[in-house]
Amino acid sequence: MRAAVVFLLTVGLYACTGKASGLGSLPRGIDAAKLNLVVVTLDTTRADRIGCYGAKDVATPHIDELCRRGVRFDAAVSPMPLTLPAHATLFASLLPGAHGVRDNGGYKLAPEVLTLAEVLKARGMATGAFVSAFVLDHRWGIAQGFDRYRDDFDLAEQAKLSMGEIQHPGNETVDVALSWIRERAAGTFFAWIHLYDPHTPYDPPEPYRSRYAGRPYDGEIAWTDELVGRVTAELDRLDLTNKTVIAVLADHGESLGEHDEHGHGYFVYEEVSRIPFVLVTPYSGTKGREVADVVRTIDIAPTLLELLGAPGALPAAQGSSLVPVLAEGRSHPQDGYTESFYARFHFGWSELRAIRTKRWHFIEAPKAELYDLEKDPGETTNLASTELATLEQLRESLAEFEHASQPQVSATAPVEEDEETLRKLASLGYIGGTAGDAGSSWRELPDPKDRFGVYERMSRIRSLVKAGKEDDAIPLLEGVIAEAPEVIDAYYTLANCHYKKHDWAAAVELYRKTLALRPDHDYAMIGLADTLVAQGKVEDAIAGYGHFLSQDPGNAQILYRLAQVQLDIGRNDEAKASFLKTLGAEPKTARAEVGLGVVAFRAKDEAGARAALARALAIDPKARWARYNRALVEEAAGNAAAAMADYRAELADYPDAYKAQFNLARMLEKSGDRTGALDAFRKVVAAKPDWGIGRFFLARTLLEAGDLDGAKREALQGLELDQRSEFAALGHYVLADVYERQGRRALAAAEVGKAKAIERR
Repeated sequence: MRAAVVFLLTVGLYACTGKASGLGSLPRGIDAAKLNLVVVTLDTTRADRIGCYGAKDVATPHIDELCRRGVRFDAAVSPMPLTLPAHATLFASLLPGAHGVRDNGGYKLAPEVLTLAEVLKARGMATGAFVSAFVLDHRWGIAQGFDRYRDDFDLAEQAKLSMGEIQHPGNETVDVALSWIRERAAGTFFAWIHLYDPHTPYDPPEPYRSRYAGRPYDGEIAWTDELVGRVTAELDRLDLTNKTVIAVLADHGESLGEHDEHGHGYFVYEEVSRIPFVLVTPYSGTKGREVADVVRTIDIAPTLLELLGAPGALPAAQGSSLVPVLAEGRSHPQDGYTESFYARFHFGWSELRAIRTKRWHFIEAPKAELYDLEKDPGETTNLASTELATLEQLRESLAEFEHASQPQVSATAPVEEDEETLRKLASLGYIGGTAGDAGSSWRELPDPKDRFGVYERMSRIRSLVKAGKEDDAIPLLEGVIAEAPEVIDAYYTLANCHYKKHDWAAAVELYRKTLALRPDHDYAMIGLADTLVAQGKVEDAIAGYGHFLSQDPGNAQILYRLAQVQLDIGRNDEAKASFLKTLGAEPKTARAEVGLGVVAFRAKDEAGARAALARALAIDPKARWARYNRALVEEAAGNAAAAMADYRAELADYPDAYKAQFNLARMLEKSGDRTGALDAFRKVVAAKPDWGIGRFFLARTLLEAGDLDGAKREALQGLELDQRSEFAALGHYVLADVYERQGRRALAAAEVGKAKAIERR
């Protein structure tokens, strides 16, 4: 059998010095160890839409210029058509199965995985990352090794949360990145710039919107090329080009109707698996080169490290450095590997795994596919039944990749996220996880090709859910279940729809059906428990978590949710034990440390509370609720200024943190800043319009400001929301004061009576 797969880092000495080598020479006075690195990843970018890759009707002059100045890799292969796993593979040089991140949103790259950024930071380089999409938010573990990680996504502004819509425009990302580079131009640095614009929704700015009317995806590509040009122009202006390695590549491509797919993630055909990859170096021998051999993204980090004078610095790397290819013109006899487990994780159908050679593209599925790319680049004629020898040879290569894909670490879902965001992500199909029956062979499962119509319907249904149209989505989901009762996501999404409508009985039944299909579906367990709590069946929820943990005792996600329920009902000792178990399973769970801080604060253990919250913030400086609870500690200790600073810090990162806003408003009022307090109470109501307490306090503040109509309006709206809590008395007292000032004394007396009745109760 020909050499198909080599999972070893090729260690050479080609780039260890600035002296002449097979790569040519570096500019005078430049040493490899002092080179900078800039990696630009282009999300969802097809190779055939770039001019130097053959595009005729999309203008990409800046990337084309990089091709002329550097090396163009004609057959670069993405490991997966999903953003987070593809980037994890790029920076760790591990296959998705090895690093464990096989879906967007449902996984977190384990801290044990050594990344390119960690290696370069340890070598003294400044490291900065500037990402444009929430799917690469720091919470998913991809930020490790970076001194500066700019994500800063404001989830509160998303009325209908969708990962595909939470993004920074590329020009903003480039602005921040270039500012950071300018500040570090005198030293050595690694900058990663991620541009998300080609991803849906396609909406290029002018003049590209008009120039590519009817072709918005192409307009996005042209706009992204302009952004790449801004980066390279600034490097030229700063005189950094002659000492900077520049890598520009896509994470994956995009289907634009080929094989009926619109988008990416489901199939693994060429339009999503072949990516552009251009490498520009200061070495004199790498200008204007073309590499026709197949290369993989697992090869890129070892290559970059060798070019920077650090060969072998990723000891667990599964890729091989491409420096010998560049330095000596050697061939690179490696097959490319691409996978998609999306159909299996979300629908219960077979996963897809593919092998790419210079000529052949083999896709393993219940109905195997084999395409001759030289004769059939559009992959229209399946030769799996005729080219049997080739098929078997490629299956041997696939077996080697499968062997190399054994997990090296545990990549579990992050537990730092708040419940509402997790529920939204999961209902929209962004939370995956392991397959329901890990023992099921892919051969026994439905072929995704045969279920594509159901997949499209589920995509449309998710659009309805995202738009808040649960009433329209429910009958469609019921239709999917009737036709394809194995579709896990249909039950789970339907359960979430009923949960949102407060149809608790239906939600409970559907969460249980989801768990029957996939007993390890921790988000269905969380949904079931939340629903039981909403029904007042807290003990049933705790029992459900206990049953789940009897099967999966190390599930940090479930341990954490159990601790939350215990904390909410005041079982502080039990909550403490569960938070500690959470940390035993996932030591870097910031929110579990926050929970321990709350338990300590309730026990009047100020030192313990401060220590736990400090540990949370050491894990994640933006850990939600950490600064809020530290503010409570400071407030109780009489440190008003420190408390207000922490409330403001919490709000800076989480503008929807209405409790922090409420407490800040109280403190402003107490300090005599009535204008600031009024503004803060207005923000409370805007962030949480269905919270009666916020409206009562706003009503009182408006009353003190002399706005009788506003005070009356807010008090009445508050009482519509909350008529029985102790704070409802405040609403009645406000109304009584309004009526008294208006001379309506009988109404005022009636409101006072209602307030006192609540106080007595």
